[in-house]
Amino acid sequence: MSNLPFNPTLYLLFNLHCLLGGMAAVVAARKGYSLGRWLIWGLLGGTGTLIVSVVMPRQAKQ
Repeated sequence: MSNLPFNPTLYLLFNLHCLLGGMAAVVAARKGYSLGRWLIWGLLGGTGTLIVSVVMPRQAKQ
């Protein structure tokens, strides 16, 4: 079918992992946290980072 070095399912899972990480970064940014820092954590952590960003409190305004 194709000459990909890995199973195509792994590419799909990797893309979904990164998408969830991006969503975590957006949620955290809307709560007042650093978008760049959360994007890095989101790309590394995926689903777990999304869960953490949803349950953490809003950052107090300074």
